[in-house]
Amino acid sequence: MAKRRLATSLLAGCLVTTCLGTLAFAGDPELYFYPTQRWSIAAQGGDESAPTCALSNSFNNGFAIKISGDRDGFDTLDLDFRQSSFEAGRKYEIVYSVPGASREVFQATAAKGSVLSSSISSKGDFAAALQDAATLDLSIQSNQFRLYLTGFAKAMDEYNNCINPP
Repeated sequence: MAKRRLATSLLAGCLVTTCLGTLAFAGDPELYFYPTQRWSIAAQGGDESAPTCALSNSFNNGFAIKISGDRDGFDTLDLDFRQSSFEAGRKYEIVYSVPGASREVFQATAAKGSVLSSSISSKGDFAAALQDAATLDLSIQSNQFRLYLTGFAKAMDEYNNCINPP
């Protein structure tokens, strides 16, 4: 009887430990990716006094990101999944999160089969949090990813020079 009670207690302890350990990390995506190169900054349009500029990079899984904006803040976040997973012109719900700062749900439009484009200008808190982000989490169609934005803070200096020309 004592052996059975001990075995039951040990089993219950193992289950509790396993469940608590899983819950502690339930919010972090299991798939994470890093930039493969230095962030690129380029003027995208507008006029000389108020240009639109973009930051872009690709990740070690092949994904590519482009964040565009002007002096008023970021306008658009485009994510290229590098495979035709979407129906062009259709809207998809995507959740972007800057961990610890902002989480927003967007209706992204499939610009083409591999690219989702999200207008982020209406979500000012998220767009502002993204400017200082070290990571960007996303969730689409039950898939969760974490994109590490290594070098992004340094690239913001060059981006600010682009949107505020001398």
